Amino acid sequence: RTRGGETRGSVLLQRTCTPARESCQSCMWAAIVSAGLALTSSGTVSTSPRLELRSALTSLLPPASGAPAFLRDDLEQAAQALEELEYVPATANFHQAAVAGEWSLRALTEPEHASAIDAFQMRVSGVTLVSVRQQIGSEGTLLASADFRLSDQGKELTGRYEVDGTLSLTPMVDSLDLRTSARRLNLPQVPTETALPQLMKLLLARLSPEFRADDGVRVGLQTTYMDDQLRIVRCTTGKLRGECAIFARCLQDEDL
Repeated sequence: RTRGGETRGSVLLQRTCTPARESCQSCMWAAIVSAGLALTSSGTVSTSPRLELRSALTSLLPPASGAPAFLRDDLEQAAQALEELEYVPATANFHQAAVAGEWSLRALTEPEHASAIDAFQMRVSGVTLVSVRQQIGSEGTLLASADFRLSDQGKELTGRYEVDGTLSLTPMVDSLDLRTSARRLNLPQVPTETALPQLMKLLLARLSPEFRADDGVRVGLQTTYMDDQLRIVRCTTGKLRGECAIFARCLQDEDL
């Protein structure tokens, strides 16, 4: 099947690899990369329209070692342009296998604030995100982590907020169901200037749906774009419906 002048590679991957085996991930991604490149008659490699759109988006994304950006203006338009290609997994099993690995959150829909005051407090607070990541196992286990810094009485505290969960198959091949199960906040000491409930409020106002979902409640996640480097996801259920998150695959400390 072709789209935008290039061959879709996910069907080929289903024939050449067993998705349940993590050892096959490297060959799967090699096949995707080769499927995303078009060879000209002279034997040189030319960039496909999809890769040009992806490059336009990634040029607007912040690095992995920093806070994710909120989706607005050019960044939001670039994400929508990729989504319109419908470049998504062809089967549910491949989808589950392909999401396995480590991903960094690069951009997201800004969570809704209860008031303008809450939005202002989020922007001027002493809480700074350092990195936000997902570690996804081949069977759908999820560990989401957010590393952050907090200014407290002239000192800088470094902390981490973690969420455990699962991503399970659904009848829709491009969708997975998220359920969270446990949460942990790790800090070297209890801050004195910011109460813990306020700290959590400030953190969650900057984080993607997997951090903010109610434990045990199903959250539908539709993959609207995915290749070997980039993944765009939108929520399809409940109060988080319509929210978007953009993840980049972590490749041995190499920034996208």
